[in-house]
Amino acid sequence: MTNDKCKIFLFLLPAFVILEPIWMLTPFVGFLYGSVLNIHFLESSKATSWLLLFVFPTRGLLVPGLVVAVAGATVFLICAFQVYKSKVFQTGVVTTGIYKHLRHPQYTALIVVGAGFVMMWGRFIAYLSLFVMTYLYYLLAKEEEKICISKFGSSYEKYRKKTMGLLPGMDLFVRMTARSPFSSWSKGMSVLAGLLLTLGLALGSGFSILKAREAFSAGVPLVLKEAIWHGKKLSLVSPRIPYLDQSKGRMHFKFWMKNVSPEDFFLGLESSERIKDQLRPFYDEGMNTALLIFDPRLSVLEEEGKTFFNFHMVPMHAKPEMAESDLKGFMESWQVLGLLSIKRMPAGHATDPVKGDIKVVTAKEARENEAVKARIQNKVDVLLSRFY
Repeated sequence: MTNDKCKIFLFLLPAFVILEPIWMLTPFVGFLYGSVLNIHFLESSKATSWLLLFVFPTRGLLVPGLVVAVAGATVFLICAFQVYKSKVFQTGVVTTGIYKHLRHPQYTALIVVGAGFVMMWGRFIAYLSLFVMTYLYYLLAKEEEKICISKFGSSYEKYRKKTMGLLPGMDLFVRMTARSPFSSWSKGMSVLAGLLLTLGLALGSGFSILKAREAFSAGVPLVLKEAIWHGKKLSLVSPRIPYLDQSKGRMHFKFWMKNVSPEDFFLGLESSERIKDQLRPFYDEGMNTALLIFDPRLSVLEEEGKTFFNFHMVPMHAKPEMAESDLKGFMESWQVLGLLSIKRMPAGHATDPVKGDIKVVTAKEARENEAVKARIQNKVDVLLSRFY
C-alpha cells in the first residue's frame, strides 16, 4: 500500500467509525422523536388525534415492556462490542456469538428496544413509528449485504445461507419479492411501494387491535361519586386512577408504590376550594357531571414525602346514571362544557389543596370556538382509550 493510500485509509477509518453509529441509530432516533413529541399538536385536530390513541393497555404491559427494552439494549451493546473489536483488530466479518445466528443483530436489537417502548407507551404513533423504523433497518441491511458480498464474495454468501436476516421470515419475504413483478421497478419506486405497504400493514393491524380491545373488553372501569358543592349536586365520574390499586390503595409495582388510595384523591378534591370556585360558572351552563381523566404515568407524583395528583376535569351535562351500565350511551349523552387542567393537588385534606396551576377552558370559549371544543373531546377520547 502506497503512502498516499495509507494516509487516505488512516483518515477514512476513524471517520467511518465515528459516523457509523450516526446512520445506524438515525432510524431509532426518528422512532423516539415520532413517538413522544408533538403530542399537544396532534391532539388539536381530529385528523391527527387518532395517532395518540392507545393501541395497547399500558397498565399491564409496563413491566414486560421495560424487560423487553432492557434485553434489546443489552444485546445491542454486546454486538457493538463485537463489531468494534473486529474493526480495531481488523479480524474481518464477525461471525461468532450472536452473529453466528443473526446477520444484523444490532438492528434487530434496536427494533426489540422499540417494541419494548411501544408496550410501555402504547400510543398509535409509537406503534406506527416502530413499523417505519423496521422498514428503514431492512433497507439498511440490504445495502450492507450488497457491500459485504462485493467485498467478501462467496464466503459472505455462505454465511448468508446459514444465518437469519433482520427478523424471522425476512429472508423468505426478500426471496418472494425478488420474483414478483415489482422486482423490475426502479429502486425509488420499490422503496416507496415498500414504505406504503409497511404503513398499510401498521394501520390495518393497529386499528384491528383497537377494535378488538373495544369489542372484547369489559369497558372502561369507572368510579362514580356524588358530591354536593355550592349547594348543588354534582356527579364525579372517573376511570381508575393510573397505578393505584382500587382495593389495596397502592400502585401495582413495588418500585413505584404510592401509599395513597382513590379515597385520598377524592378527599383532596373535596377540600379544594380553588377547584370548586373554578367549576362554579359551569353550573349556569347546565353542568351536572364532571369527568375526571388522567395522563398515563404523570398523574401521581411524590415530592418531599407528599403525594400530588395531576389530572383533568371535564365539566359536562350528561346522564351519569348510564355511566356504569351503558358506557357508550353515557358518552353519547354528554355535552362537553369546558376543561380544567389541574397540577399538583395534594392527596387527602390540605390547608392549601392545589400547589400548582389550574388552567381553565371556559364554557364561553368551548361554545364559541369549535376547535377548542373538539380538542377537549379528542383529549377525552384518547385518554379513555387506555382502558379498553
